[in-house]
Amino acid sequence: MTDISQDALDKAVALIGRNLDRQLSKGRISAEDKYAAMARIKTTLNLAEIGPSDLIIEAATEREAVKNAIFEAAGKVLHTDAIMASNTSSIPITRMANHSPDPARFIGLHFFNPVPVMGLIEVIPGLATAPATTDRVTAFARSLGKEVVLSQDEPGFVVNRILLPMINEAVFV
Repeated sequence: MTDISQDALDKAVALIGRNLDRQLSKGRISAEDKYAAMARIKTTLNLAEIGPSDLIIEAATEREAVKNAIFEAAGKVLHTDAIMASNTSSIPITRMANHSPDPARFIGLHFFNPVPVMGLIEVIPGLATAPATTDRVTAFARSLGKEVVLSQDEPGFVVNRILLPMINEAVFV
């Protein structure tokens, strides 16, 4: 996990720990599961350290310029088979893929909050996303125990395209 400051990384790790503690207290995971999960988390401020990763998932603020800068920087250090994914809920995947070294290895992977509780995940290939990329990311999402919804790269993807009109209708009623 990388971020813009050590403080941000420390807060993220602490939040993950609290979330795992909550799952532990509800009997959803064991103490061993919690400790194993925490042990797998590695943090760095040095983006070069993510170079060996097979998949990176960007989860920055919903500001396209920020996300694009991350993809451009990460693209300089990742190996040639690595997949870049964005957790965006609204920015077009095809457009963001233009800021990656290879749009065929770029995809949307939209987790829903709270991530440990929500079983749904959207996989959103862009126009240039290779089928092999979609297959790898779908398999990864399923390995997390998530129910995968494959979406087109259209505004709102699947869930928000359905949810927002429903919310509007509720307000009208």
